[in-house]
Amino acid sequence: RRFLKKAPQVVKKGGVLMIITYHSIEDREAKKYLKNSEEFEVLKPFPIKPSQKEVEETPNAKSAKMRVAIRR
Repeated sequence: RRFLKKAPQVVKKGGVLMIITYHSIEDREAKKYLKNSEEFEVLKPFPIKPSQKEVEETPNAKSAKMRVAIRR
């Protein structure tokens, strides 16, 4: 939550913000923040998930979700 509040100050205009979450509560907060943000434009309305190969190589990646947005 603290990072999301500071994200507009950290990311320059035109910069890319990528958020990786490992828990559904974290992902819900990131999704809500990006959806309601005037500073960021979401590139994909759904999270990017790891491929089956990535999960086989790194089991911890199974729950990972990545959201990507560009600073306006």
